[in-house]
Amino acid sequence: MLEVGGEAVIEFDGARGTAVVRGWRIGEGGYVLTERPTGKIPSFPIGKEAVLRIKRNGTLYGAAVKYGEHLKKTNLCYLAFSQDLIAISLRKLERVSCVLPVSIRKETGDDDASKGVVVDLSLGGVKIICSVPINEREEQPLTMSFNPGGMGTVSGQKLKIVRSESVNGRHEYCGQFPEIPAHNQKLMESYFNFCKTWTE
Repeated sequence: MLEVGGEAVIEFDGARGTAVVRGWRIGEGGYVLTERPTGKIPSFPIGKEAVLRIKRNGTLYGAAVKYGEHLKKTNLCYLAFSQDLIAISLRKLERVSCVLPVSIRKETGDDDASKGVVVDLSLGGVKIICSVPINEREEQPLTMSFNPGGMGTVSGQKLKIVRSESVNGRHEYCGQFPEIPAHNQKLMESYFNFCKTWTE
C-alpha cells in the first residue's frame, strides 16, 4: 500500500508538502517513516496531527497521523497512525469525456513542450492522445497545462504516466495526478459542473 520510495502528500496546519516514504507498518501501533517534507509545510510540533495521503495504482490511501519525533540517526520523520488507513478508489471520482488541447513538459521546464489532447479528465487523473511520444522517463517528472472550457488555465499540474499505448501512429497515455494545487482543482471542478449543465 504505502510503497517504499513512493511520494506521500502531508497536510498540516493549512499547508501541504511532499515526502518520500522510507518505511511503514500498519495495524496496532502503525507508523510511517518519511524524509523531511518539502514545500510550504512548517516544522511539526511533536504530538500534532497531520493528514498523510499517497496514490498507488488508482487508489488513494489516507490516514490521520501524529508527528512522533525526528530520528537523528536516519534523518527520518516518525509519523504514528492515529486512525486506520482508509483506501478510496480514484476510478469512482467524477470524470468527463472532453477534447481539450494540452501542453506537456518536464517539471524543470527546460525543454520544448509536447502537444496533445485531453480526452478524459477527473481529479484522479487524465487520458491524453498525442501524435508525438511523450518523454515519460521516471527521473524526469512531467507537468501539464490546459484550459478547461475557457475558465482559466490549469498550469504546472504534476502528471505521472501509469499506462501508455501506441496504435497507428497515435500515442495514448493514462496518467495520475500525484497532487492537485487548490487553484487547479477549483478550475477542474468548475469545468465538471459546466459539463453537467451546458446542454440545458
